[in-house]
Amino acid sequence: MSYEIAQCRTAAAKVFRANADVHSSLNNAAEEYQLEADVLSGMRTTLDGGIGGSWNDTLEAFERNIHTAEFRGRAADLLEEALAHEKAALEHLRLAQADLDPETAAERPVAAPTGTQPSGEYSRESIEKRIAKGEFAEAIEDCRAWVRDDPQGSTPHLLLGGLYARLGHLDRSVDAYETALDLNPALIDAHLGLADAYKTQGLSARAAEACKQALALDDKCIGAYRCLTYIALDDGKTDDARLHAEAALGAVPDSPISMALCGEVSRQEGDPEQAKTMFGDALERDPKCADALFGLAATEQTEGLEDEAQAHWDAFLEAEPGTQRAWLAENGLVKLAVKQFKGDTAGVAYPMYPTLSPNGSVLAFTGQADPKNKRSFEVYLVMADGSGKARPLTTGGGAVRQRWSPDGSQVFFDFYYKPEGSSKCAFVVRADGTTPPRCLAPQVGSFFSPAPVPGTDWVVYSDISHIIMIHPDSTGMQIAPIKGICGEADWLSVSPDGKSVLFAVYDWRGGEGPAGHLYVAPLEGGTARKVTSDDSKGRWGSQQCSWGPLGKRIIFVNDKDCPKKGWDLYAMCAGDKRPPVKLPANARRPSWSPDGTQIWFDRSPRQAHIYTMQLGGKRLRAAAPEAP
Repeated sequence: MSYEIAQCRTAAAKVFRANADVHSSLNNAAEEYQLEADVLSGMRTTLDGGIGGSWNDTLEAFERNIHTAEFRGRAADLLEEALAHEKAALEHLRLAQADLDPETAAERPVAAPTGTQPSGEYSRESIEKRIAKGEFAEAIEDCRAWVRDDPQGSTPHLLLGGLYARLGHLDRSVDAYETALDLNPALIDAHLGLADAYKTQGLSARAAEACKQALALDDKCIGAYRCLTYIALDDGKTDDARLHAEAALGAVPDSPISMALCGEVSRQEGDPEQAKTMFGDALERDPKCADALFGLAATEQTEGLEDEAQAHWDAFLEAEPGTQRAWLAENGLVKLAVKQFKGDTAGVAYPMYPTLSPNGSVLAFTGQADPKNKRSFEVYLVMADGSGKARPLTTGGGAVRQRWSPDGSQVFFDFYYKPEGSSKCAFVVRADGTTPPRCLAPQVGSFFSPAPVPGTDWVVYSDISHIIMIHPDSTGMQIAPIKGICGEADWLSVSPDGKSVLFAVYDWRGGEGPAGHLYVAPLEGGTARKVTSDDSKGRWGSQQCSWGPLGKRIIFVNDKDCPKKGWDLYAMCAGDKRPPVKLPANARRPSWSPDGTQIWFDRSPRQAHIYTMQLGGKRLRAAAPEAP
């Protein structure tokens, strides 16, 4: 009987090992495709319970599904399951050996499943080495194994908090830091990590409280002063930021970070000379002070000192690689200045959807001719330098979301509230106003979100789950299906190479409103790939997207904190696994300048006007197109 039991336990161990391998493979796929946690949870349930088919069929279904854009998730759950299955496999093998040979079973070692079993030897240094090499999954595995071996240890939870923050899993980062503090309330690094996580989430009050906890433990904690200063600057409270920066300088007078903080406050107060003096003092004490290098480069960029700024951007990226701030600098998305457009838009209510012509000289925008009539939106043109008066390009009401043709001779737009009752139709009009607007494809019905294809005379639109491509003269229509989405495709934006299209999808299957996420699909149609996560707490999620003219950057808005804080503007790189970074708050309907050095946007109706944000940083050197 012992032999039969041993056989069963050996078979069970093999199953657990197979499960471990499956979950380990799924973890790698999750890291690659960032699959949805809830979807993968359901998939794991299917695996455990079976779906009526063979094991191989199930695995093949997994492999097919894992490559679609519908599934995203968190690798840490899968790692935990893999390790649990490995542990169960080892236990069953030991029991099987005991059944077969009770006297020698305890003396005989059992081989662990290959590839995922932790070594049992952990240290902060070894895990930080993995992180430095980019081995995040392995570092998480080591931290979790460390936690199992030493449940009361705070260090692995501290390291997990930093890893999750690095990967953009801020909720998990907060949980890990809080666990570390439960085990060791005097762990200052955990207080600081918690403050940074809250700050990134936009939870200023909680971040400030975490900083105060750190200062209560050490009144010279420069990291806490630093976080408090940046919290105040992000909230536009320069007076408070000045108090925190000067408190840091008083607490640690010789600290280069204290000096850099005072310099950053001066920079954002509009005193570049004082800022450069403080940054210079900081760099004399520490030539690799990242805060000083960042601030000095940004100051020089604003002053037009391109060569000096570029040298300091390079030094900054070497001093602080891999952070979100480095991501901003490397990708030319450093927030330098936001200013209101001063052009004459008198008589036009709620100017919105700003879009520059290909040569950058003319600004097209949507405005409301009659503030009391919601159907009175028209497309207007005004000189981008602010000279002259705005003139209407359309009449009759309902024209919104205009886009320029690549040569600047035509303007495409959506036409809502058509007189005959049809909505969301794509129209075109000559930019000189010599011809009336014309529907591009009246025979198709409702399709919208016109987007020109760079370098061609094609225009693409969407019809729920199809990409429609057509010439401006309404000839050559092509219709291609988009696979892998469930909802309405909107806000189309074509990549500069003309091969891919970015768009938002509204999934109406939820509760209060549709969940919006961004996808990228081949222009000729095919399977779409989701590029944003499912962390929105608002009603509409991610939308209003625009692909940058240099090809790598994407901007979009998200209502994560709406309606409390309004809409936020985010930036990310196409194909980049790092989480998006937040740009100015309360921004909507963004678009790029032709040379990629500015972002134009408007704000909510209560602050309705047009703004522009000047960008700067490494690799931001694209010449503007020639005038048509």
